[in-house]
Amino acid sequence: MVEPSENIYQSFSLFTRASQSIGITEMSAGVNWQPTMRCVKDALHFEIQHDLSYRNYGRSLGGKYITDIIEICEQKEVGSTRRISCALSNGAADGAHCLFSYFIHDGLLQSSDTVAMIGVSFPVYSSLMNRFGIQYVEVTHQGVIVPEIDYVLDHLGKIQPKAIIIALPHNPSGVLRSTQYYEEVLNWAQANGCLVIVDRVCLMPWDDTDDISKLVYDYILDGLCFVVDSPSKSLSLAGLRLGFLLMEQRYIRGLEAEMRARSLNPIVFGTPTLALCRIGKLASKIGVAETKSVMRFARRHFRNAVRQYPSDFPACEVGVDGFIANFVEAYVDEVHVLEGRIARNYQSIVEIFGTEAPHDIVLDAGFNVLLQLPEMVANNEIADQEELALKYGVCILSERCFHDNSKNTTGVYYIRLSLSVPERDFLNSLLILRDYYARKRRCTPHETAGVEEVVGASGSD
Repeated sequence: MVEPSENIYQSFSLFTRASQSIGITEMSAGVNWQPTMRCVKDALHFEIQHDLSYRNYGRSLGGKYITDIIEICEQKEVGSTRRISCALSNGAADGAHCLFSYFIHDGLLQSSDTVAMIGVSFPVYSSLMNRFGIQYVEVTHQGVIVPEIDYVLDHLGKIQPKAIIIALPHNPSGVLRSTQYYEEVLNWAQANGCLVIVDRVCLMPWDDTDDISKLVYDYILDGLCFVVDSPSKSLSLAGLRLGFLLMEQRYIRGLEAEMRARSLNPIVFGTPTLALCRIGKLASKIGVAETKSVMRFARRHFRNAVRQYPSDFPACEVGVDGFIANFVEAYVDEVHVLEGRIARNYQSIVEIFGTEAPHDIVLDAGFNVLLQLPEMVANNEIADQEELALKYGVCILSERCFHDNSKNTTGVYYIRLSLSVPERDFLNSLLILRDYYARKRRCTPHETAGVEEVVGASGSD
């Protein structure tokens, strides 16, 4: 069996081949393949011009003022009186690798243990668990992407995992369950001495997850829960390999030792911009005026950034006051532009495929949706993907890129569509997809009338 992660890389090679002879649209590529916001590019340029981020901070967890800003923003967003701890990582996948390696080294997890993922998932975690020799189980039922809570709790009771991974929102779909759903999973974990890792990489700045965020924050404070996050998707910065981890303070020293053994020096370039973006995200949630204290903290420490580590360079004079304030306002404005694009692209999918798709096209949060049509016959999955890319320039990731499709019981596959693609390109590619599968419907009788649901319900459990 070919691993789903290998199918993804083979798909990327296919898209590259297609691009050499035809114009392509990366319909499954995600926000990280679109140009980032102008204010973010300006901030990265500001870092270089003012010597903020190409030197050695010398702290494996990341620059202290950077992690402080992230911690303060997380605390303010949920309105807590207590602070959690932050560590920077070389992207979210590297952060997850560091975290699980630390769990094993510190005895929190054994190689003979089981790790459970709630629902079918993007294959990075299955590959990671295979590397560690840990049994990895996706909690799914009859093709449903994110099962109902009763099934999840029953299955957890049977497999007794030592760690649970929750994607908020789910990837590859846009499904987000209710606060009560996640609370029941966290309560089960707490009662059974199980760690929980929450992956927020696909969460967008405007997503309405306040109650879930407060719930997760409380369980972090209890020492049960850890968060993996990155601006790769939400800020289109995959190439910078920026990520961060959130945890209760008791774990930070052990994790620092793990990171120092892997790379003495931390991720540096882009981290001041990451801190500014966390302030911008906070401002988009609670208002610019409410973030003034965090902006003052940032101004004070950005001026003295070079003094945080040994250096022969003199401290620079950084005129940051106006820059930070202007950045935050521009970030809030540009986030609204991206939010509007995703909303309009989602509406286009619903208008074109809403009556054709056998199930609702769900977007509870994030920027991905799954589309499944009766004409997406599993036996034709590879051929369809190749023809769409090479002949029509429409590049899609299909079901086999996300999980073992030898277990497909529905007879049809799904494709992931990422809503961040510019509207005109997105609409044109949707029309090509509509016509492509309509021709299949006219030419070939299909036998998929009893297709089971694969995308799960929305968050109104």
